[in-house]
Amino acid sequence: MNSSPDRSLSDVELVAEHAKAASGAALVLILTRLAPNKSLYCEVALGLHSDELRGRLVGNGSALHDGAGPFGDPTVLTGKHLCSVLPSSETEAFEAAMYTRITDRGNQSRFLIIVRTRDDPPFSPVDQRMAAEFATQISSALELTQMQIQREQDAVFGDRDRIARDLHDLVIQRVFAAGLSIQSLRKHVVGEEPLARIASVTTELDATIGELRNTIYSLQPVTKGEAALSSRILALVRHALDGSPVEPVIHFSGPLDIAVREATATQVEAILREALSNALQHSHATTIEVSLSVGKQCLNLRIKDNGSGFAQGGRRSGLGNMQQRAEGLGGTVEIASPLGQGTSIVVALPLS
Repeated sequence: MNSSPDRSLSDVELVAEHAKAASGAALVLILTRLAPNKSLYCEVALGLHSDELRGRLVGNGSALHDGAGPFGDPTVLTGKHLCSVLPSSETEAFEAAMYTRITDRGNQSRFLIIVRTRDDPPFSPVDQRMAAEFATQISSALELTQMQIQREQDAVFGDRDRIARDLHDLVIQRVFAAGLSIQSLRKHVVGEEPLARIASVTTELDATIGELRNTIYSLQPVTKGEAALSSRILALVRHALDGSPVEPVIHFSGPLDIAVREATATQVEAILREALSNALQHSHATTIEVSLSVGKQCLNLRIKDNGSGFAQGGRRSGLGNMQQRAEGLGGTVEIASPLGQGTSIVVALPLS
């Protein structure tokens, strides 16, 4: 994977690059097990066949046993066990894989996989000890990074909560009191024009109070028990395509789990669910690619399939709902679907 000069690498991408440089392996993967007994999601892939693996569901993870500790000793997989971390179509190119767990997040676990070809030397006890030491250090570093992110997030939520309390306890009360005072002037005023102006001002103050209440609601922090957005997207795609022959390819970029407010995240899930449903029902696609990236001011969602497309002006089930959801957040939706060339849906939503 080559990063462009204007794109910084994520923490796990840096982990994979260091692991590949240190091990000289033909292939290095960072895999996420979404849930027990579920397929593995390839978050990062560097090296041989990496383009065919990155962003896809690979293997079934059956060999990544739970008997070891969260960051236990590395284990070497050979033969048929390689299919638990690699698609069966890719295993012929490789001889062995060494894996170790590097993080746990609720029901999810991340694994570092170092893969060697048939021409490479076998993994030695020294290789395993070095991998164990590397995994221990990386696990600590990632945990500290997550703690720092959590502290920053808690600080932001604390400020938002304080602002919401001040708006409710001070600003709204003062605006409400001002409205009552203006209304009390009605008994001292005669004439239609002054009375109409008083009514206009009180109506405007009522509308202002309503807007303040909406602002207070939007400042409420995400529920602490809410799963990370990336985890929810992975689970949504897996559930939507469960039992379908369609292969998902999923890419994440940027601080997705900390920069997107809950109101936006909810609409992203709804739009993606609608898009996947439409693709399954109408497109006859074999692959659906989902990309979610966070920039400085905008969240971008792209859903692209390799299906049949549809004629402009023809049936567009659910596309209007996507448009309304995006516009409700001040965003946009662009849809391209030339006949025979698949459908591309690009959604841009402001972060604030």
